[in-house]
Amino acid sequence: MAGIFYLVRHGSTNFNDPAKERLRGWTDVPLSPQGRAEAESAARFLANRGITKIVCSDLSRTRETARLVSRETGVPFSESQRLRDWHYGFMEGLLKVAMQPFMDFFRKYPDLTPPGGEPYRRFWDRFEEAFDALCRFAEAHPTSRVVAVTHSRNIATAKALANGKRDVLDSPNYKRHPNPGGVMEFRVDGKTVTSRQVHGTSGQ
Repeated sequence: MAGIFYLVRHGSTNFNDPAKERLRGWTDVPLSPQGRAEAESAARFLANRGITKIVCSDLSRTRETARLVSRETGVPFSESQRLRDWHYGFMEGLLKVAMQPFMDFFRKYPDLTPPGGEPYRRFWDRFEEAFDALCRFAEAHPTSRVVAVTHSRNIATAKALANGKRDVLDSPNYKRHPNPGGVMEFRVDGKTVTSRQVHGTSGQ
């Protein structure tokens, strides 16, 4: 019997405006009114999915989203720093389009540290640990359903890991991932992990 877990992207913040999107990383920005509505929609979707455990990144935007899921499901949530976004350092709070060349550079050289941030490899390694723990739990407890509330880059990384991309230098830069409030389902069957989006829309 295959195990299943869900990754939920937190709702929007004021930094998510598509016309002037800013990098968030470890900057602790709360959900916007739109973000709360997106999180509530995800929570309603998950309400009847048999959720048994909820864990989230320890930043306020993911914590707020997890709290809404907890309210709908009646399941308490815990926090884990392993689910945090990449710490972009000096790039945080700046326009994503302007910072894209710097992000590409630090992904290409994952052992270099962005000033004020963390090496991309450190982000990759800690999230890989979290992803593998979710897979092991799902396989060992196929009737349980875990929800992990995290960030867009983490979900893109999860898709890479599910497709067997275990080397940070070999990881594709997935450009399509769930929009804020989106839900991805991961199905674990032995060594095979598949994913599909089950709620929300996808975009950049």
